[in-house]
Amino acid sequence: MRPLLSLRAGAMLCAVFFFASSAASQPAANPQVVIEYVAPRAPALVEVHQRLKAARVLELLQEFLSPLRLPRPLPVKLAECGAFEVAYSPGQAVTICYEFVREVEVNAPATSAIQIGRVILPRQAIITGGVVNVVLAKVAYAILDMLEVPIWGRKEDAADAVAALAMLEFSPQPEVIWAALAGTSWFLAQRSFYGTGSFSDTIRPAEAQRFYTYACMAYGAYRPNFEFLVSNGDLPDGRARYCAQEYRAVKRAFAQTIMPHVDVARLQQVRALDWAARMQLKSDQDRR
Repeated sequence: MRPLLSLRAGAMLCAVFFFASSAASQPAANPQVVIEYVAPRAPALVEVHQRLKAARVLELLQEFLSPLRLPRPLPVKLAECGAFEVAYSPGQAVTICYEFVREVEVNAPATSAIQIGRVILPRQAIITGGVVNVVLAKVAYAILDMLEVPIWGRKEDAADAVAALAMLEFSPQPEVIWAALAGTSWFLAQRSFYGTGSFSDTIRPAEAQRFYTYACMAYGAYRPNFEFLVSNGDLPDGRARYCAQEYRAVKRAFAQTIMPHVDVARLQQVRALDWAARMQLKSDQDRR
């Protein structure tokens, strides 16, 4: 019998497939990932659609997924939803909503840069982080379902943990997870990065839980880099003391349940790339 995955134990799955594109060494697209850009009707979303299509976002996703071997095709589409998100249903396409992307852009900080801990990130990194975390979580949910990975608890929580580890396993590049934390919190319009607010004024509890998952996995993996999350009160002490244990448990579970579906040679190729630079998440100081 295969070992069960806990809420966080699916997290290493996404590390296998998300970040995998480079001008110098570009992996072949995963032919099992079938993509579609659905043209929106709402005028406010047309520019979002055009910008994402011009950036070849879904084509990059096909490359990101290249190390993973799936039992059947995985359709992924960008579309107008009439809402911020559409829940995944087994056998259906993973849908990323133009409305969500636009909302992240609207709620991003108005300033050209923001300081998170000891890192100064450009505004675009905050926007990218907010979008990347939802794409990762949506795709991870579908992968967990397709591979029939056993999970304790809610699959949504496991998918969030998958997204968090995806951004950590290509470290040391903490800019990726910093940007995701910042993008998530700004989308929520919460202010506790500065020690002046909490999630009590948010309207999306699920997004708040995603933030805590990201924060805990980051703190568990790279405590010195993310100590500020605890000192500022963003990550409660009661949760923080177990984060390293959760992180280690995820890695053990991944080795037992997910690696049989991974092309190891291609995985090594994609892990060697500089994802923070590729996603334009490095601060100006880091680029010098």
